[in-house]
Amino acid sequence: MDKEKNVFITNDITIEEWDYDNPDRYEYTKCKLNQKEYDKEDMSKKKFEEWAEENLDKEEHYEIPMMNALRYFPLFITFEEEDRYKVSGATTLLYDSELDAWAVAMSGGGMDLGPHLLDTFVSLEKGVPMELAEAINLNYNAYVDKEKHIENCRLLAKAFQEKAKIFLSNARLLKI
Repeated sequence: MDKEKNVFITNDITIEEWDYDNPDRYEYTKCKLNQKEYDKEDMSKKKFEEWAEENLDKEEHYEIPMMNALRYFPLFITFEEEDRYKVSGATTLLYDSELDAWAVAMSGGGMDLGPHLLDTFVSLEKGVPMELAEAINLNYNAYVDKEKHIENCRLLAKAFQEKAKIFLSNARLLKI
Protein backbone atom coordinates (compact mmCIF):
# COMPACT_ATOMS: atom_id res chain seq x y z
CA MET A 1 0.00 0.00 0.00
CA ASP A 2 1.24 3.50 -0.81
CA LYS A 3 2.11 5.77 2.08
CA GLU A 4 -0.61 8.17 3.14
CA LYS A 5 -0.08 11.59 1.59
CA ASN A 6 0.74 14.53 3.84
CA VAL A 7 -2.45 16.55 3.35
CA PHE A 8 -3.14 19.55 5.55
CA ILE A 9 -5.08 22.80 5.22
CA THR A 10 -3.31 26.14 5.39
CA ASN A 11 -3.94 29.86 5.18
CA ASP A 12 -0.30 30.45 4.18
CA ILE A 13 -0.92 30.24 0.43
CA THR A 14 -1.68 33.57 -1.21
CA ILE A 15 -3.41 34.24 -4.54
CA GLU A 16 -2.11 36.78 -7.04
CA GLU A 17 -2.82 37.56 -10.68
CA TRP A 18 -0.43 36.49 -13.43
CA ASP A 19 1.91 39.36 -14.41
CA TYR A 20 1.16 39.75 -18.12
CA ASP A 21 3.59 42.70 -18.35
CA ASN A 22 6.56 40.62 -17.17
CA PRO A 23 6.06 36.93 -18.12
CA ASP A 24 9.82 36.28 -18.20
CA ARG A 25 9.89 36.30 -14.40
CA TYR A 26 8.23 32.86 -14.35
CA GLU A 27 10.05 29.59 -14.86
CA TYR A 28 7.30 27.34 -16.11
CA THR A 29 6.72 23.77 -15.29
CA LYS A 30 4.31 21.83 -17.38
CA CYS A 31 1.17 19.73 -17.25
CA LYS A 32 0.44 16.56 -19.17
CA LEU A 33 -0.90 16.83 -22.70
CA ASN A 34 -4.66 16.86 -23.07
CA GLN A 35 -5.36 13.69 -25.06
CA LYS A 36 -8.55 15.12 -26.61
CA GLU A 37 -6.60 17.97 -28.17
CA TYR A 38 -3.69 15.81 -29.28
CA ASP A 39 -5.22 12.46 -30.31
CA LYS A 40 -7.18 12.51 -33.59
CA GLU A 41 -7.64 8.70 -33.68
CA ASP A 42 -9.61 8.39 -30.40
CA MET A 43 -7.16 5.94 -28.82
CA SER A 44 -7.87 4.47 -25.41
CA LYS A 45 -6.17 6.36 -22.58
CA LYS A 46 -3.71 3.49 -22.09
CA LYS A 47 -2.90 3.30 -25.80
CA PHE A 48 -2.43 7.09 -25.99
CA GLU A 49 -0.07 7.02 -22.96
CA GLU A 50 1.92 4.20 -24.55
CA TRP A 51 2.07 6.11 -27.85
CA ALA A 52 3.15 9.32 -26.12
CA GLU A 53 5.84 7.55 -24.06
CA GLU A 54 7.16 5.88 -27.22
CA ASN A 55 6.99 8.87 -29.58
CA LEU A 56 7.53 11.97 -27.42
CA ASP A 57 10.35 12.92 -25.11
CA LYS A 58 9.39 14.07 -21.61
CA GLU A 59 9.42 17.75 -22.57
CA GLU A 60 7.15 17.15 -25.59
CA HIS A 61 4.79 15.00 -23.52
CA TYR A 62 3.90 18.03 -21.42
CA GLU A 63 2.36 21.40 -22.32
CA ILE A 64 2.16 24.80 -20.63
CA PRO A 65 -1.38 25.96 -19.84
CA MET A 66 -2.53 29.58 -20.07
CA MET A 67 -2.26 31.20 -16.63
CA ASN A 68 -4.57 33.66 -14.94
CA ALA A 69 -4.15 33.09 -11.20
CA LEU A 70 -1.19 32.02 -9.08
CA ARG A 71 -1.34 30.45 -5.62
CA TYR A 72 2.00 31.22 -3.93
CA PHE A 73 3.57 28.99 -1.31
CA PRO A 74 5.38 30.64 1.62
CA LEU A 75 8.98 31.60 0.75
CA PHE A 76 10.49 28.73 2.78
CA ILE A 77 8.76 26.08 0.61
CA THR A 78 10.92 24.61 -2.16
CA PHE A 79 10.44 21.92 -4.78
CA GLU A 80 12.60 19.48 -6.73
CA GLU A 81 12.72 19.16 -10.53
CA GLU A 82 10.57 15.98 -10.50
CA ASP A 83 7.79 17.76 -8.57
CA ARG A 84 6.85 19.60 -11.75
CA TYR A 85 5.35 16.36 -13.09
CA LYS A 86 3.13 15.73 -10.04
CA VAL A 87 0.60 18.39 -11.02
CA SER A 88 -2.88 17.65 -12.28
CA GLY A 89 -4.14 18.71 -15.68
CA ALA A 90 -5.13 22.39 -16.00
CA THR A 91 -2.50 23.33 -13.40
CA THR A 92 1.25 23.89 -13.37
CA LEU A 93 3.97 24.39 -10.77
CA LEU A 94 6.16 27.42 -11.48
CA TYR A 95 8.99 29.42 -9.99
CA ASP A 96 8.73 33.22 -9.82
CA SER A 97 12.28 34.61 -10.00
CA GLU A 98 11.14 38.11 -9.05
CA LEU A 99 9.62 36.96 -5.75
CA ASP A 100 11.97 33.97 -5.30
CA ALA A 101 8.86 31.88 -4.63
CA TRP A 102 7.04 28.81 -5.95
CA ALA A 103 3.42 28.90 -7.06
CA VAL A 104 0.71 26.71 -8.51
CA ALA A 105 -0.98 28.27 -11.50
CA MET A 106 -4.24 27.25 -13.08
CA SER A 107 -5.34 27.69 -16.62
CA GLY A 108 -8.21 29.88 -17.76
CA GLY A 109 -11.36 28.55 -19.28
CA GLY A 110 -14.24 29.87 -17.21
CA MET A 111 -15.01 26.64 -15.40
CA ASP A 112 -14.43 25.48 -11.84
CA LEU A 113 -11.04 23.73 -11.94
CA GLY A 114 -10.98 23.22 -8.16
CA PRO A 115 -10.63 19.41 -8.44
CA HIS A 116 -7.47 19.87 -10.55
CA LEU A 117 -6.07 22.33 -8.01
CA LEU A 118 -6.95 19.97 -5.14
CA ASP A 119 -5.24 17.08 -6.94
CA THR A 120 -2.13 19.20 -7.49
CA PHE A 121 -1.92 20.42 -3.88
CA VAL A 122 -2.51 16.87 -2.56
CA SER A 123 0.25 15.54 -4.85
CA LEU A 124 2.72 18.26 -3.84
CA GLU A 125 2.03 17.65 -0.10
CA LYS A 126 2.80 21.24 1.00
CA GLY A 127 -0.70 22.20 2.15
CA VAL A 128 -4.12 22.82 0.61
CA PRO A 129 -5.28 26.46 0.64
CA MET A 130 -8.22 26.97 3.01
CA GLU A 131 -10.24 28.88 0.37
CA LEU A 132 -9.89 25.91 -1.98
CA ALA A 133 -10.54 23.28 0.71
CA GLU A 134 -13.81 24.95 1.67
CA ALA A 135 -15.00 25.13 -1.96
CA ILE A 136 -14.41 21.51 -3.02
CA ASN A 137 -17.48 19.50 -4.01
CA LEU A 138 -17.27 15.70 -3.70
CA ASN A 139 -19.79 15.32 -6.55
CA TYR A 140 -17.88 17.50 -9.05
CA ASN A 141 -14.57 16.15 -10.33
CA ALA A 142 -13.95 18.44 -13.39
CA TYR A 143 -12.38 15.76 -15.55
CA VAL A 144 -10.15 14.44 -12.76
CA ASP A 145 -10.57 10.65 -12.53
CA LYS A 146 -13.61 10.17 -10.26
CA GLU A 147 -11.91 7.63 -7.97
CA LYS A 148 -8.87 9.88 -7.63
CA HIS A 149 -11.12 12.85 -6.80
CA ILE A 150 -12.99 10.82 -4.15
CA GLU A 151 -9.64 9.79 -2.61
CA ASN A 152 -8.47 13.44 -2.64
CA CYS A 153 -11.73 14.44 -0.92
CA ARG A 154 -11.20 11.67 1.67
CA LEU A 155 -7.71 13.01 2.37
CA LEU A 156 -9.11 16.54 2.58
CA ALA A 157 -11.81 15.40 5.04
CA LYS A 158 -9.09 13.78 7.16
CA ALA A 159 -7.12 17.06 7.09
CA PHE A 160 -10.23 18.92 8.28
CA GLN A 161 -10.58 16.39 11.12
CA GLU A 162 -6.95 16.97 12.13
CA LYS A 163 -7.49 20.74 12.07
CA ALA A 164 -10.63 20.30 14.22
CA LYS A 165 -8.70 18.19 16.76
CA ILE A 166 -6.12 20.97 17.12
CA PHE A 167 -8.88 23.56 17.50
CA LEU A 168 -10.67 21.48 20.17
CA SER A 169 -7.42 20.84 22.01
CA ASN A 170 -6.69 24.58 22.08
CA ALA A 171 -10.25 25.24 23.28
CA ARG A 172 -9.76 22.77 26.17
CA LEU A 173 -6.48 24.46 27.12
CA LEU A 174 -8.31 27.78 27.22
CA LYS A 175 -11.19 26.10 29.13
CA ILE A 176 -13.75 27.21 26.56
